[in-house]
Amino acid sequence: MKPFEGIKAVLFDLDNTLIVRRLTLRKLAQYVNRFYFADRPDEHEWIADVFWDCFSSGYDELEDCFAAFQRRVGWTHKADCKEFLDFWFFYYPFCTTMEPNAEAVRELTRKGYRIGILTNGPAVLQQGKVDVVGFRDWFEFILATGEVGPEKPDPYPFRYVMDKMGLRPEEIVYVGDYPPNDIEAPRKLGMHTVWFSAYADWDDRYERAEAEISSLLELPALFPDLTKK
Repeated sequence: MKPFEGIKAVLFDLDNTLIVRRLTLRKLAQYVNRFYFADRPDEHEWIADVFWDCFSSGYDELEDCFAAFQRRVGWTHKADCKEFLDFWFFYYPFCTTMEPNAEAVRELTRKGYRIGILTNGPAVLQQGKVDVVGFRDWFEFILATGEVGPEKPDPYPFRYVMDKMGLRPEEIVYVGDYPPNDIEAPRKLGMHTVWFSAYADWDDRYERAEAEISSLLELPALFPDLTKK
């Protein structure tokens, strides 16, 4: 792949890019079993599998995921959806699991690039995940769309970040896993794009990204060293 030229900043999605939703949900399932299925210890592994299957998308409404989970596991606990969502938003950040090769993104800073995170989701939840895995000092800024308004793929959060950084779209590369939000949306604004394929399949309704990587270890090689120019 040809290295990007004229780039000043690299922006990242969070979930399934810098952190791994599958591993996070596996940890959260341990709490689910402890609090809601203590009387069914022989089924804990199966319940964890069902939990992952129901909540794996990250783009479905949590209420719908909970209803499907209730139905499939034969939920008998007195907790209702509201209590479960309170549980989710409290424990989920603590279970956040860093992508194994996330450290590679720091090489971009050493090469002279500005880096930031733009992620969908509520500010408290997303910022909590960031603090749990220790990203706070890695990035120039970390923005959850819940802090500014509409979510990706709406153009507003991308424009907000461009204004915040004082950069033109062609000076930015966006890296993410979800084609409509992380590739198609920033491309429409004139940004460059990199698809991270480790945890998602491509959606053939969309034009491919300019670069594709299956490991974050591949990312630094796409960017020339600005400190040597």
